[in-house]
Amino acid sequence: MVIMPSSRGKILLISIILLCSLLALTTSVAGAVTVTISPTTIKPGQTFTAKMSGLADGSNVQFEIVSQIETTPDVPFNFTLDNLAIPFDLNLSTLTCRMEYVKDPCNLTIKRGAYTIEKVGSVSGGVWQTSQSSANLTSGTYSVMHQGVPATANTPITFSLQGTKQGPLNSQMTFVPGNVDQATIQVNVYVNGILVKSQVLKVNSGAATVGSVQVNSNPSKADIYVDGVLWQKAKTPARITDLAPGTHNITVKKAGYYDKSRDDVDVLAKKTTTVAFVLQHEWWTPTITSISPVKGVTGTNVAVTLAGTNLYSGGTLNLTRTGLPNVTGFNNKVINDKKMSFVLPLPWLGDTDCGVWSLTLTYPNGNSTTLVDAFNITPINAPTVKSINPKVTTAGSLVSTTIAGTNFKNGAGVNLTQGATSIPGTVTKTTTGSISASFIIPWNAPTGLYNVNIQNPDGKVGTGTGLITINAVPSPTITKVSPNKGDLGGTYALTISGKNFIRTAPGDTVISLNQGATSIVATTIQVMSSTSMKATFVLPWSGTPTGPYSVNLTYPLDPAMNKAGLANAFLAKTPAPMFKSIDPKSGTSGTTVTVTVNGTKFLGTTTVQLERSGMAPITGSDYTSRSNKGLVTNLTLPAGATGKWTLKVMNGEGKNATKASAFTIT
Repeated sequence: MVIMPSSRGKILLISIILLCSLLALTTSVAGAVTVTISPTTIKPGQTFTAKMSGLADGSNVQFEIVSQIETTPDVPFNFTLDNLAIPFDLNLSTLTCRMEYVKDPCNLTIKRGAYTIEKVGSVSGGVWQTSQSSANLTSGTYSVMHQGVPATANTPITFSLQGTKQGPLNSQMTFVPGNVDQATIQVNVYVNGILVKSQVLKVNSGAATVGSVQVNSNPSKADIYVDGVLWQKAKTPARITDLAPGTHNITVKKAGYYDKSRDDVDVLAKKTTTVAFVLQHEWWTPTITSISPVKGVTGTNVAVTLAGTNLYSGGTLNLTRTGLPNVTGFNNKVINDKKMSFVLPLPWLGDTDCGVWSLTLTYPNGNSTTLVDAFNITPINAPTVKSINPKVTTAGSLVSTTIAGTNFKNGAGVNLTQGATSIPGTVTKTTTGSISASFIIPWNAPTGLYNVNIQNPDGKVGTGTGLITINAVPSPTITKVSPNKGDLGGTYALTISGKNFIRTAPGDTVISLNQGATSIVATTIQVMSSTSMKATFVLPWSGTPTGPYSVNLTYPLDPAMNKAGLANAFLAKTPAPMFKSIDPKSGTSGTTVTVTVNGTKFLGTTTVQLERSGMAPITGSDYTSRSNKGLVTNLTLPAGATGKWTLKVMNGEGKNATKASAFTIT
């Protein structure tokens, strides 16, 4: 049940009286009915459950909900009962609703999926009421919405459902008082006019009346003041609890830093507000007496430690040299006011630009200090290339390699060369003695020995002569496919066995299933080795022929047109459908009813029919909304064919699914 925010309404009392009047039976039946209701207290949005046993079919059952809500005159209200789960059908049902002390407009809406009842009308004498009778109200979960304009501060609302019960002997009803913070719910269950259960239920939000503030600062370990009072429990970062909702002043103080304050920190009940402060240092002039280490190799990151006085966070450290860009340190860490550390990202420099650089530390207020010729950037030697693994590959392949040597640097490039032919590589990992790189070997690459070349960012090159051999594209063969069969509509990962398989760039290998003009191309391909690969195929559920398919492998860019195939390697089968549900589950004889049949493995040609011993089958017509998970069709129900019928879903080739008593003709 929901009271819209515009009504400012509060639930005074919600009395839900479940009148289960089993009028067609004797009063002895009441003794056979048991009811349990739980829990007795919930929070907003949670569910009450009433478990009922011994309710016989044919009983006349009435559910009546009498509520009184506090409203604001002339401010529209919206009062709902959410997730009302009715566990059985109410045949020959009657629905009534009455709202008192209201003005136009008023309406009642009941929904269950696409099923909707909406009642409108005019208020007479301050009362709006409506009723409706229908053939039956089926079991399911409903939403009930009352809307109106109150004339007074209190609005009584009565909602009732009554009908002949048809369904399980033992069942349970659930409902959710939605968006209600506080409520008292009296649940009474009557059988044949006899009270068999009475229980008071509560809805209690347990809403907190205080909030909290998370206070963070950079640097940390600052004192925290709340509305001018020092918070004694901890320094930043800390969470201040048990604050009254409203606006508060939060101030942080730390020795050697300027105070920071905020007057607009909003605290909400049952919420945590986060505030963060960046403290500005009361800067003094620093001094630097030493740096360690005093040198580093060009193109590397070097962690250095400075010693001196008045060393604080927030400063900028630069290496400087006339005619060259400054090198700015990062990852500043203050150990104490006499020691701090930085990381210097030394650039790639030619031999002539290497040498001694000065070191300058500058604070935001302009105070600075310089240590002249404090750091030496040294050059690096040219790389050397010793080996590459693997040593043999083929044209058209994608090969991952490991290159061993010395003096490799981050940012180095790699290529393979033979005469005027150069094949660039993609470097994925670099250490001083090893480089991981991949190469896409062109399909028309000359065969034979290739040199391996490494060029560091400073331009220095190392070459390993004749370290790798590129062979011609081998002619592949396919000997086996597993699994070798599958149903239409399925996705299958096939393991393909053979020889001379090569790993290529994406798109350079095509594997397909073929039957006549039908070609199904693999969505993914993974070469495991020269004798095994995996390919994923999706067999379309509609329009795909069944029967044997050949498996074919081609290299579209291969000038030699090497390819492989295996006839009758895979069998595509018609799947047996799986039935899940039909909606509606019943229809009236002598009429045509449109039904939705749901399941899995339906084909584009799937049909349905109703069958019953001694009766002609009823075949669906005018099929629409076909998918592999369902279809919509019309069933023409003959006059006099009442009773329960078996539903058959047919994919052809004898692949059917049946469900006994799935449909009832009344």
